[in-house]
Amino acid sequence: MFTAPATPSATIQPLQPYPSTLTVSGFTGVITDVNVLLNDLTYTFPEDLDVLVVHPDGTSVLLMSDAGGNGDGVAERTSDVDLILDQQASNLLPADTQLSSGTFRPVDDDVDLDSTFPVDASPAPAPAIGGTSLDVFNGKDPNGTWSLY
Repeated sequence: MFTAPATPSATIQPLQPYPSTLTVSGFTGVITDVNVLLNDLTYTFPEDLDVLVVHPDGTSVLLMSDAGGNGDGVAERTSDVDLILDQQASNLLPADTQLSSGTFRPVDDDVDLDSTFPVDASPAPAPAIGGTSLDVFNGKDPNGTWSLY
């Protein structure tokens, strides 16, 4: 479970814990498909969330950024939504409509960038933001500590 900062701010503030980690061990072979479940997502401004998953070797994928809103500054509150991010899903995660539970491809909707947050960025210790394709993990060793920022 992640907790939002107590006081909203115009600066980037990570949810807590930051990062959330998962240690994977005992698997043989290499990754052939990675899917990420964001369970019970509840947030007033989901369009403000940038969610990054990082492989133990540092390879990162931006799962969602600027999604679930309409770019007008009006809250598109998300409540108890279960998202499965899957590169083989039929549809992209909705960028400009309210989020609802389902299976989607990752999305980075930079069309709605504004002067307050002009680029996607994650506070330290997050690594540089990679692309949005989960396929970059294919062929890698699944074992080690994965991080979610």
